[in-house]
Amino acid sequence: MHFKNIVLAAAALTLPLLAACDQQATLATPSTEVEQKYAVTSTIDPATGEAVANNYRPLGTVITLGAHGLSQYQDIGLCTVEEPCEPPCDPNDPYGGCYNPPCSGLINSYTTYRAGAEPYGSLEVSGTTSSSCGFRVVTGVGARINGSDDYTTLALRGRRVNADGSFGETVDYRFGSSPNHSLEAWGEVPAGYAVVGVGVGQSGTEDVRTLQLRYRKIELTVAGVRMTGPTYSMWVGANPYGALDVSYTTANDNEVFVGTGFRSVDAGERTVTMAAYVGLLP
Repeated sequence: MHFKNIVLAAAALTLPLLAACDQQATLATPSTEVEQKYAVTSTIDPATGEAVANNYRPLGTVITLGAHGLSQYQDIGLCTVEEPCEPPCDPNDPYGGCYNPPCSGLINSYTTYRAGAEPYGSLEVSGTTSSSCGFRVVTGVGARINGSDDYTTLALRGRRVNADGSFGETVDYRFGSSPNHSLEAWGEVPAGYAVVGVGVGQSGTEDVRTLQLRYRKIELTVAGVRMTGPTYSMWVGANPYGALDVSYTTANDNEVFVGTGFRSVDAGERTVTMAAYVGLLP
């Protein structure tokens, strides 16, 4: 084991541009899987031995949560799908009128799926893109493991999807005992797409060395807003094409990720527990 110092990650790569390469959606069927080629997106800091994602930069509103609760909650206050706010009421209104702002969120529930060698183990980091107006779809994922083989940092990027298939605001979520630590691996899907699968691998180290995001286009269809077209695979990290310790992917057109969680163990330096929070499109 070794102690790792905090290293600030610098923005360097523009993944949406890379992700556009070799996508031939017009030639593919919904069952087609399209593999993409990516360069290394994380480097090893020689001073700490820790991987650092060079391609991450905050975007939009940032919501930070600690290991055991809320430390900073911008944008949506304390309102979530699980704990909705009481609307502000006008004491001078004889009818006791309360204003409910319009809500265009589509996803109001999710199903939890477990994966890994110890799928039902406790999670070290876990989070969703919850808000007072449903869940945002996940468009970016990043994580970090410390020198004690514990996940301490989970980053999610979420975007609102409206009933007409258009995208709303972007919000960054940070979870874990060190929510604001630099990330060891980070991936973000192109505009108009959302995550339908996540996989991580440590390559026998105390880092997240491999991160795979699987994603599909999300748009309005005759059946409503759905995941459409082929499934693309994005591989990022210091060892982007390393073996995955855990992964989960949904192939259903009405399902999309709204969060995830992980746990790592010392034995074999590997991630053994994963939770996939998969939202349901109406």
